[in-house]
Amino acid sequence: MSNYPGGKMINDEIKSTLESDVKAVIAGYVKKPVAEIKMDQPLREQLGVDSFGMFELTFEFQEKYKLEIPEEDLKKMLTGNDIANWLAQKGKK
Repeated sequence: MSNYPGGKMINDEIKSTLESDVKAVIAGYVKKPVAEIKMDQPLREQLGVDSFGMFELTFEFQEKYKLEIPEEDLKKMLTGNDIANWLAQKGKK
């Protein structure tokens, strides 16, 4: 089951692929190895991603998946899992 508020059951294969993609994008942004990205920990605390950094990451995900992330949803995206679950719910893979 998704951890994202209002979540629903999502396909494990899609979720796994999205988690890998999200980790890769985050790792590239913070210039750290993918293995150091913990999907269940807040990006701000674990990697020092500030609000401007979240804006930049959001832009990368919007470009990659050709979608618009509403501001109210963005505010709920604190961890890599939150991002992957939101993308899965939008049917992007």
